[in-house]
Amino acid sequence: KQTLLSIISQNFTIYEVIIVDQSDDTLTKDLVSNFSKNNFSIKYIHSEIKSLTIARNIGIENLSDRTELVIFLDDDVVLENDYINKVNIFFENDNSKKYFGATGYIKNNERKSKITFLLKLFILQEYKDGKFKINGLPTFPKFRDRPYEIEFLSGCNMIFRKEIFNEFKFDENMLKYCYMEDVDFTYRVSRKFKMIFLPDIKLIHNVSPVNRLKIKESKSFFMQNYLYLFKKNVNKNLFSISSLLWSISGMFFISLLLFQFKAISGYFDGIIRYITKNFSSLKIGTYK
Repeated sequence: KQTLLSIISQNFTIYEVIIVDQSDDTLTKDLVSNFSKNNFSIKYIHSEIKSLTIARNIGIENLSDRTELVIFLDDDVVLENDYINKVNIFFENDNSKKYFGATGYIKNNERKSKITFLLKLFILQEYKDGKFKINGLPTFPKFRDRPYEIEFLSGCNMIFRKEIFNEFKFDENMLKYCYMEDVDFTYRVSRKFKMIFLPDIKLIHNVSPVNRLKIKESKSFFMQNYLYLFKKNVNKNLFSISSLLWSISGMFFISLLLFQFKAISGYFDGIIRYITKNFSSLKIGTYK
């Protein structure tokens, strides 16, 4: 509801909102019906399959012909009221189409970590420059007071020119929570198209506690999908494979240091499932 209210409050007239609902009840559908009398179209679609990547692709398939820019939002974000207007101004001024993707600043996401040194040491995810590391893991765009080129866009805050969907879709081998689907998609897109961080485009991500994975399952999903994405996307050489193994060792070391034994169990479970192809986060047969 808060997300839709923040969209309705925009100081720019948008064309359409597409909602792909995977709920088992009608609460979302009932809520959306109360927003149907606005000056833009709200297209409601229910999907029986619980998969974020499938939901995103369904949204793409239902884009109207006149749509030029596509913004992916999660249902727990709140936009500043000039978010979409500033998006539109930037892409209108980019006459040469230098950039095909963009992201804004997630105001409440960036935070200092007590283990920043260890994240750097083990080549793990950190707040830095929005670029991908040699092992395929992203860095999150750190706030700067000027735009700068990046490669990774966070899934709750992705903006694309519609043309890219003629070449790219979200990977439907990923199931359920689809951990790191944004990592996979923006990694592939960034190999061909330039993307940018826009500091004046801002939103708040009120991370919903509903249907969040438990720690062990979350770490297992992460490990399965990380190994899958490394195999799928990253050029294999001595340096990248060494960095992969070094990073995985770092995950275990940091979890042990912080006494996160459920995380350690989850990482082990993910590795075993990857080796035995007994996936819980990927389609069976993914590695054929």
